[in-house]
Amino acid sequence: MHKKNMEVTIIGAGPAGVSAGVYLQRAGFNPVIVERDEIGGLIRNACLVENYPGLPPGGVRGSDLALLFKDQLKHLGVNVIKNTVHRIDYQDDGFLIRMKDDVIVSHVVIVASGTKPRKNMFNVSSILEGDRLFYDLISFNRGKPERVIVIGGGDVAFDYALTLLGEGCVVDVLCRSEPRCLPLLRSRVSVKGGRVHSNCIIDRIKKQGDRVVVEYKQDGEECSLTANYVLVASGREPEVGFLSESLKKAYESCRDKECIVSSIPGLYFTGDVIRGRYRQVGIAVGDGLHAAMLAEEFIRNDKNEGDVY
Repeated sequence: MHKKNMEVTIIGAGPAGVSAGVYLQRAGFNPVIVERDEIGGLIRNACLVENYPGLPPGGVRGSDLALLFKDQLKHLGVNVIKNTVHRIDYQDDGFLIRMKDDVIVSHVVIVASGTKPRKNMFNVSSILEGDRLFYDLISFNRGKPERVIVIGGGDVAFDYALTLLGEGCVVDVLCRSEPRCLPLLRSRVSVKGGRVHSNCIIDRIKKQGDRVVVEYKQDGEECSLTANYVLVASGREPEVGFLSESLKKAYESCRDKECIVSSIPGLYFTGDVIRGRYRQVGIAVGDGLHAAMLAEEFIRNDKNEGDVY
């Protein structure tokens, strides 16, 4: 078991975590970012990022923006560790971060772990998950154009649909009510040939041979659609299962107030993990920068209080 001592540890390398890491590295604190997957987080799912200042006309692909994040961190020398955080505890005025075969003891922790899909919302066989049913595009490996059913009515669902349509897939979008997405996203999906079905209540998702069937009611009428794959984009929840009980209480207070600063000294929450439905790259980047500046102030004040004159 390896043990490292760090001044600042950032959990997650999405837009919020990257923003915090860039600021703190330039401020001379040499933070470490722990990311279990790839740099960029959910931004890698985005068909196009258009709602962020300074981007070229037409925006950029989310995967391309994630590569820019990666290049920036590398250029600045930010230490990124690919590992999974199993648990974080607070003890002796510091944080104990347990990972597989590694432990980090950190003076400050910035939690930018984002969200995870909300599962078990439908009557669906577990054997479908990871085979014919997926919750994001990152894990959905498309080898060729297929028929895909996207479940969800928000921006994310329609953004997924646009990516799939751009790859030549045949796409049906099932929405529980009228779509809640930006009108321009719905328009783009329709223009590209995607079919949008409103007022659909999912009854069951089942496997049928090498295909999958979604049974649902639309305005009270029983319906079904068959496809090669189902992509569920109908809700996410904060990724905070690694927090100890005392840290979860501090988190819940922050989440309720959408507050970055926790009741525990040196602990900050930033980005999608506290923003509820307000999940935008610009908000996450600003949150990450805010958390980093607060962490900087906390560390400097803490050091000053320890000075002997």
